[in-house]
Amino acid sequence: MIELMHNWPKDKILVPVAVDKKSDMHMISFDVLKFIGKFFQCTDESGDTEISRELAAFIDHPLEAITESQFDACDGILLPGPACSEHHIEFYDKALSTRPGKLYAICHAPDPSSGMEGGDRYFHVLQCLENIAFSSRKAQRDFELRLAGRSLRNPIVVGGGSDAFEDLICTPDNRRPEFVVVGTVATHKNHVLVLDVFEAMWASGLVVRLTFIGQAGAVGPEEAERLDALCRDQPLFTWEKHASDAELCEILRYATALLYVGEGFGLPVLEGLRAGIPAIVSRSLPALEFAHGGFLAIDVTFDTLTAAVRAFLDPEAVAAKRREIDRSLLPGWDEVARKTAGWIYGSMEGSALNSLAASPITGFQDRFEAARAIHRIVDQDGPAFIDACFLALFGRRARGSEMAGWSRIGEKVSPDKLDLFLLIASGEEFIQVRGAEELQRWICGVIFYRAHPGLPYDAVPGGHLSPNHAGEAASQQGSVDPLLDECLQKYRALLKADIEDFVELCFHLLLDRPAEESLRKGYMDWLVPRQTPEARKLIIKEIATCPFNRERKPEPWLACMEALAEIDVFDPKQVFLHKELQTRLPSRSLFKMLMSLDDAAFIRFALRVDFGPRDGEVKPLVLVPEHPMDLSVKAKYLLYLATLGKEARLTKGMKTWLGRIAFP
Repeated sequence: MIELMHNWPKDKILVPVAVDKKSDMHMISFDVLKFIGKFFQCTDESGDTEISRELAAFIDHPLEAITESQFDACDGILLPGPACSEHHIEFYDKALSTRPGKLYAICHAPDPSSGMEGGDRYFHVLQCLENIAFSSRKAQRDFELRLAGRSLRNPIVVGGGSDAFEDLICTPDNRRPEFVVVGTVATHKNHVLVLDVFEAMWASGLVVRLTFIGQAGAVGPEEAERLDALCRDQPLFTWEKHASDAELCEILRYATALLYVGEGFGLPVLEGLRAGIPAIVSRSLPALEFAHGGFLAIDVTFDTLTAAVRAFLDPEAVAAKRREIDRSLLPGWDEVARKTAGWIYGSMEGSALNSLAASPITGFQDRFEAARAIHRIVDQDGPAFIDACFLALFGRRARGSEMAGWSRIGEKVSPDKLDLFLLIASGEEFIQVRGAEELQRWICGVIFYRAHPGLPYDAVPGGHLSPNHAGEAASQQGSVDPLLDECLQKYRALLKADIEDFVELCFHLLLDRPAEESLRKGYMDWLVPRQTPEARKLIIKEIATCPFNRERKPEPWLACMEALAEIDVFDPKQVFLHKELQTRLPSRSLFKMLMSLDDAAFIRFALRVDFGPRDGEVKPLVLVPEHPMDLSVKAKYLLYLATLGKEARLTKGMKTWLGRIAFP
């Protein structure tokens, strides 16, 4: 959907909608599309959580309902994945009964025997659709033969993109082979067969790692118990249930090969091939329609899978498979999206894709942003309105003669603000300066605003950030902590202050009172010969945590002021780590950031990582390096600290990852 928005025809509006519990369709704020983009670009887990809440708020606070006339006027309704809830099915039924050709669905051809929610009514809806995009030719054939019982009028096979992890390049560790299975852990994905094969190889003495990446799906009690036992007792097996995108990339970076021997389209195979990772796959895998070399396709049995894995233990055989991969022929999401957009508009009578390049942001963006600007302009009256028009159109205020002339026209000729705005925009000066295409953009904005004047253009539902500030908030990793923010502001202000004002400011900001002369003189006499940030931090920490403050300030504030004395408050990375180490368990992304710090900061933060409780007498060795620490030394130190905890807080996968860095 993200790429589809980026490649939407420039002359078409893509309107986000939601179906409510009464099966009525409502517009939702266009800003939801921006937040979807931010969600998939976000690499921070806490940022993901915050944006997820924002996205949910859009659905929970729908805007105006779509009228019958608006429904008739639209070119079509796109269903990125038909939902099977009762109120959605009711909506589909209603749309199919009156406007069957307007529904366009991206469908993965569910199995009618799967017993999914919605039952027969859901499959009846799918049977009635004519415009369906499939992920593969196999999915289309199965749908037409098993579900529809006929050839569809307007199907298309769009496939899937391989470039979700564009920067990932695999550099396998041949001395420590590792096979990775990506996807929900479930019986129909053949995870149990994979375990059978690897347990047999481990029993024979082979040292080869197996990693599952994905949440638990449909597995029985016996399989669940078996997985738990392997996680606990088998050092060569790891199950990463909640890996972030960044952690997934770190695991795949060292993979010998991917295994995908169960049901499903097989998107991880395409993504892996793009990164140079060979794959062992089922011969019937739909994704093979779009793959170009680098895979070994088998009829999946215990013996064939065992033979394939053993063959991939030969580094030369794996290297040969890697050389087969032609990355240039693997599809990208941009290509998939353009194909989908072309299918939708190319199938409409008298419609085709605009020959202009798609908007660099999203197809709706120009019109919506123009309408947003117009919304702000029409809120003004009199001279302020004329000024707002000129600022938007020319980037300057109206001159005296222009103000008088357009004010008279507004009073006598065109009292409607939107009409007056268009008159100003269609003047000779604007066309000469800005061009006809810019005039067309503003005209489209006015048309859009007239059609939807009631949209809250400047609001994000649920009392969240406005769109103007949403980007700024998303760029800050994680949500804002008011206490940390307050303490950081005090530290930064005091560290930047002139030395003559420093002590007085400390008393004012930290104690809310002026400094006594004797104290001011004592602190200054000590500070002047030193004049380092560390010296200032010692004074800030001492004043902030003095007995006077301990009686009136909450404990979290005192702890925060004390902790910030140990970090560089102007370094965003250190500030982020300070915050994350208080709330998050160790992760690959956290350790990568930690190991990128200079030696002194690395040691300070490493000692704050929660590796679990230690015995009372155990004190960690604090390194004082004589030479700059390289990554291997830092990884060894983290592994050392992890061994001091009574409880294992690091997963086996993380220990393996650190081990590869520590002992390259």
